[in-house]
Amino acid sequence: MVPNKWIYMNLNSKIFLIFLLSFQDVYAFSLRKSEKRPESVIALKQTINKYPKSKLIKNLREFIKCCNPNRMVGTPGHENASVQLIKQIKEFDKSNSGLVYVDNFVPDLNSAIKLYQNDFDNLVEGKIPKSNPEYKKWKTMTDQMVNELNKRKGIKGKNIIWEKKGYLNPDDIIVVGAHFDNIGHDKKTFKIKTDSFLPGADDNGSGVAIALSLIDILSKMDSPKTIRVVFFDFEEFGFLGSKAFVEKYKDEFKRKNFVGMINLEMLGTDTVDNDSEKKKGNMKAYIRKNGESGYQSDLKLAKRLTNTGKQMTFSVDFEIGPNGFNQSDHINFWDNGFNAVTFSQNWESDFNHKGYHSENDFVERLNFTTLYGSFQYISGAIIGLSYDFL
Repeated sequence: MVPNKWIYMNLNSKIFLIFLLSFQDVYAFSLRKSEKRPESVIALKQTINKYPKSKLIKNLREFIKCCNPNRMVGTPGHENASVQLIKQIKEFDKSNSGLVYVDNFVPDLNSAIKLYQNDFDNLVEGKIPKSNPEYKKWKTMTDQMVNELNKRKGIKGKNIIWEKKGYLNPDDIIVVGAHFDNIGHDKKTFKIKTDSFLPGADDNGSGVAIALSLIDILSKMDSPKTIRVVFFDFEEFGFLGSKAFVEKYKDEFKRKNFVGMINLEMLGTDTVDNDSEKKKGNMKAYIRKNGESGYQSDLKLAKRLTNTGKQMTFSVDFEIGPNGFNQSDHINFWDNGFNAVTFSQNWESDFNHKGYHSENDFVERLNFTTLYGSFQYISGAIIGLSYDFL
């Protein structure tokens, strides 16, 4: 028979333990020495799964709340976003295992103006009657984009970069990109909302949060290849940040071994009710069209990434979509002959119509399970690419 005082002491110990556990840091993430260089996909999965879902969401919330009312180029919120990114990166990489730097650039506004005008001339003019309301919408948007670009003459862009040098093959370069600016349009008229409240949680806070969390992991690991994580500016105004980046580094990429570019764009939307396929977790990895120059190179990269990524989690699946997706920063890599893959939501089946470029794109509307699954999948795929896991 156990004395009552021991029962009492044992009960108190359990209560105290529960009390302590309730105050555990739900954002804590650290790696043992043996986990810094995983020797297999299984070991890598165990490392990736140690990263708390709560910390990924925290990283997202901290980025979004810094920059009200929006992150449109030329606004105070946009300037705050670049400051916040540097702050978060330095918080993750306290040991300075990687290099943080800012590439200031003069945006090629004329090329963006030409891009929007050519899109209108090729896709709308002569194909939609001028009396059609759709024609007027696209004409309004094109004219406004040109006008807004002209207003931004003299504004410099900032690409925020964190680079982890490869310990084994430093001249093998993997580029990971996510744009940090945003923009808003009136859904009915397509008019640009320059002063509206635009959280931009899915577009592209989701991609930014995954990229930040990847830095958090990589800062505590060793990487055989060099991984350069870039937060692109001016994406919403003709992809000018990535254009400047490729122009600056394309000779280096050609001289060394450019492994590939992985672009992160809108990874927080996943529904069943609004999904034409009525599926959960059906995401896309977009590459060039079959038959286009560079298609085979994109396909090879996408297969390597998805072969590893699908072993990280069962909550999402990124189907390779060879449709020449032309809505994000990867296109400047394609145009310069480099392979690139964009990981994104399924634009054909489950696009974020309600949140896209609107005040409805706030954090609480995202599917956190899918966002975390995308993080597990993509982070494992990128690190696995560095380790040549197949």
